Amino acid sequence: MPLMGQAEYARHRGCYLRAVQNALNSGRITYADPINKKIDSEAADRDWEANTDHTHNPRRFRHNLPGREAPVHRRPDPSTEKPPAAVAEALADTVRVASTYSNARAIVEQYKARMAKLEFEKVAGDLLDRRQVEIAAFNRFRVLRDALLNLPDRVASQIASESDESAIHQFLLQELRLILGDVAEGKHG
Repeated sequence: MPLMGQAEYARHRGCYLRAVQNALNSGRITYADPINKKIDSEAADRDWEANTDHTHNPRRFRHNLPGREAPVHRRPDPSTEKPPAAVAEALADTVRVASTYSNARAIVEQYKARMAKLEFEKVAGDLLDRRQVEIAAFNRFRVLRDALLNLPDRVASQIASESDESAIHQFLLQELRLILGDVAEGKHG
């Protein structure tokens, strides 16, 4: 189990130090010794291969680093060349994996954009907390309900002394308007 520092592991991988730091930060590889910040190169190599999406950015190869030679491209031997159907199938699998990853990434980005929009609207004051609105509505309707339920006790004696139906109607209408106006202005509760 050869333990290495970040820079040493980057040289071992043939990549930039920033790539190793990104892999550590994203959890694709982990420290074998987190106290001394040492990486087990064998375990990290396995984790790197297993947790890295190689279809995401195909331009990043080891030979792109300064001081590295580009690989020599040789003509394939016709006797070992894959038949066109096998090549097409392998390409379709690669596209399917890349498409699935791209779709998942697009969904994540849409979610982040929606969350950022909601946070902006909340800070701007255009968005209210649903729970607070429910509590305020509940309290407002409770006040209205209590005021209406108190109406008979408050006006029963006045209505009992009245014999004219239209006068009773006008009196009740006036009292209801008074209650609704007071609730709208916040005088009750």
